[in-house]
Amino acid sequence: MIDNTPITYRLVAYSADFRWDGESPIPSHRRLSDFLNDPRTVALVLNHATPATWEGGAYSELSKTESIALPKRNLLIIVSKTDAPLPPASLYERVPKEPFQVIMYIPPFTLTGRISIPHYADWLNMATSASEDFCPVTQVSVWHIRARAKLETDAKLVLVNWKWLVGLEPKR
Repeated sequence: MIDNTPITYRLVAYSADFRWDGESPIPSHRRLSDFLNDPRTVALVLNHATPATWEGGAYSELSKTESIALPKRNLLIIVSKTDAPLPPASLYERVPKEPFQVIMYIPPFTLTGRISIPHYADWLNMATSASEDFCPVTQVSVWHIRARAKLETDAKLVLVNWKWLVGLEPKR
């Protein structure tokens, strides 16, 4: 029997000009990345969300809202602020992976962090054949390119909307 008890994640979702900081209940049997990549849901719902707009080199917070639906197609990155346990092991075999340091360009942001790739894979092949919309990146720092402002430091998990990625390179 599947446990549908939700885990409330604190998430910070970024678009090009806005940031939303709020909570989203996600069934405990699902990983956050699986939930965001589910094609049956087109929006991320955040409860108790504080929106902010980018103005003059910093975010300016707006009035808190009880809930907001954010179309996933417009979100560039989503930062998890919750240390949630992994769901129970899948019946399917998982492929062992290794961390690979990268720099990612998703205007107006630059991210540095780790992607996980199978030990036999080439990062270029992974970059050119990604099949998920939101790809997980760990140990991430996020900068706003124009303002050269650091927005996140050592975030444990960031989900990157691959559709908005304009460049990926190894971090040396």
